[in-house]
Amino acid sequence: MRERLVVDSKQKREKEIVHRILLGAGVLCAALIAVIIVTNIQKVSRINSLRSERDSLQTECDGLWTECSKLEGERDSYRASSEAYQMIVEAGKRRRYTYQPVVHSTMEWQRNIEGDTNYEITMKHYYAARNYLATGIGDRLWENAFFLGDSVTESVVGDSLNLLGTTYPATVAEVLNIGTYEVNAIGGSGFSSHGGSPFYGRREEFPETADVVFVMGGINDSFLYNTGEIELGTPQDGQGLAGEIEQVYSYIDERYPDADVFAVIPYNLMLDWPLGRIARQECLYETYDLIRQMAESHGYYIIDLSECGFLELTDQTCKAPFYSGGVHPNGYGFRMLGEMIAADAVRLRTGSAYGLEGYDQLPEIVIPTVNEDGFVERN
Repeated sequence: MRERLVVDSKQKREKEIVHRILLGAGVLCAALIAVIIVTNIQKVSRINSLRSERDSLQTECDGLWTECSKLEGERDSYRASSEAYQMIVEAGKRRRYTYQPVVHSTMEWQRNIEGDTNYEITMKHYYAARNYLATGIGDRLWENAFFLGDSVTESVVGDSLNLLGTTYPATVAEVLNIGTYEVNAIGGSGFSSHGGSPFYGRREEFPETADVVFVMGGINDSFLYNTGEIELGTPQDGQGLAGEIEQVYSYIDERYPDADVFAVIPYNLMLDWPLGRIARQECLYETYDLIRQMAESHGYYIIDLSECGFLELTDQTCKAPFYSGGVHPNGYGFRMLGEMIAADAVRLRTGSAYGLEGYDQLPEIVIPTVNEDGFVERN
């Protein structure tokens, strides 16, 4: 009996050992299974995350391919337009110092513009210039511009209507997409050394390079001529103001031998001065005529604002809308002046009138009512 109890006890211990072994194995298997499940869950999560990233990258790539295709299309279009544009430029390219008829701009391409007031004429000129610029023919025609002048080029105004600093040079550079430009302009100056800061006296301040030059002057010179401080002289004798204009033009020719040069004749004025209005106007016209002759002798392009009524002050209708007082336009006037000069420069340089065919069929111009004091009456 005793032996049997020993055997049963031994078997019982063996069963406990086996049970513990099996229990341990089960726990180990469960742990392994849990690890495998967690690992698989992490892998699935990572796979899903990678798939999401892949889909996002694929979407981004598709967008980039679309953008690339668009840019390729723009590139091809630009190449085509550049080739056509270059043909226009080459066709319109002039040879300096060889005889060519000089075309006076505004009388040529806007000769049919007429109106009862200078305001109406100015607005029609402005619409015509904007229509012409809208063709894009002048875009990137020049890369580096230089503007030389007096307070009009400096774009001085006397009130708050300057539209955050609108200037005629900045407008030209903007509408023609000129890369860089420099301005050398001082109020009260001109060609004559009898005035303050004459053009030639500032020559050391001119930029080193320029492929287009705009020279606007003559208003202050006409003041000096009107008061008898200077004589005009002639292109033939080279005396007086003619000799000083020659100095400026010859220096520009030497410094910028390959540049396109535009002599800008300013708009007409009508001001009361001590020597009288009639004498004042005659002196202005004679000064402008001398500048035209000197520019022609150098083969320059001539943008003649005095012959067309643009921003003209010989009646009062342009004064209130476009001027800040005296001879200076306000911000709106300078913007219009810049676009007008830009349009004329492009037309003269390229020889193209494309875009001007319908300029005589413009929207109806609202003519302002001017009271007896010379101010526009607001409706």
